[in-house]
Amino acid sequence: MKQPKQQIVFRKKILALSVLLAVGAAYAEDDDVEQLTKSESTVSTGVGASSSASKDRSIFSQYNGLRNHDVNLLLDINITRLNDANGLWTKLEGHNLGLDDRELSVSQNKQGDWKYSLEYNEITHHEIRTINTGLLGAGSTAPNVVSLSAPGTGADINLQLQRQAETVGAEKWITPNLLFEATFKNEDKTGARLSGVGIYCGGWSRFACGNSGAVLMLPEPVNTNTKQIEAKLNFSGDKFLLSGGYYGSFFTNSNGSINPNTSNLSGAIAGYLAAPIALPPNNQAQQLNVSGNYAITPTTHSTFKYAYTHATQDESFSSMGLTGAPTGVGSL
Repeated sequence: MKQPKQQIVFRKKILALSVLLAVGAAYAEDDDVEQLTKSESTVSTGVGASSSASKDRSIFSQYNGLRNHDVNLLLDINITRLNDANGLWTKLEGHNLGLDDRELSVSQNKQGDWKYSLEYNEITHHEIRTINTGLLGAGSTAPNVVSLSAPGTGADINLQLQRQAETVGAEKWITPNLLFEATFKNEDKTGARLSGVGIYCGGWSRFACGNSGAVLMLPEPVNTNTKQIEAKLNFSGDKFLLSGGYYGSFFTNSNGSINPNTSNLSGAIAGYLAAPIALPPNNQAQQLNVSGNYAITPTTHSTFKYAYTHATQDESFSSMGLTGAPTGVGSL
């Protein structure tokens, strides 16, 4: 029985197309390998413009750095260099360098021997709401509460919180089976975020301030520093993998409490709202850990992990600007 000629031609076309696709995939793999073994540099630049008011783009621009300015510089860089003589890679990367969510990093790497990297990251969170208030010193530790004659007659404020982080990393192969890794990260947060304090004058508190309630907006002043340190030693054998390390986190808050001035308010409730508001205290945590994997057979593995963490917080009431501590107790 003979097959129709049209069907035979169709099958030949399918076969030819399959061969072309296979050749194309091979070329693509060669291109990927070539990109990983050559130096290249790219710079991307431009200008971004927005015609709408900043209030109209508050949600869209709360993290991307496009809130404050109508015209912004757009700049990215990517520079990669390979020293063929010693196999040393040098890389420089930068993203959004003209905005306030910029990133910049530089690294050098000698494959199979050592590596180091330096990174800088910055991002600003803009509060999506524009606040109209009579509060003076909003975002400080001693704001002055001022009543408004009517809603909307105060000043507009835009709260924002800025984060800046620097990271240093290093790797070193001590032996073909033993790798040492270490990173250090320093992060600063500054600015203010939306917060407040309130009291409901019902139940038992009705006798103190009457049958009413109040909520007072008091933006939280932020001025904190967090340091993180991590070091690991990794061993890899034919059947046994072992990793042991140290991790430490150290948090410092330059602001201990908010102490609002409510002398311009009337009534007993003003005294309640003037009470100090505690902010996060200084603290630290340190951990030692070890984990491993052993191949009993090619299809059966055993794993284990152990970690010990010690965390402390020993801030004093007086250093945070707080009073009324229990008798004989000076620390939180």
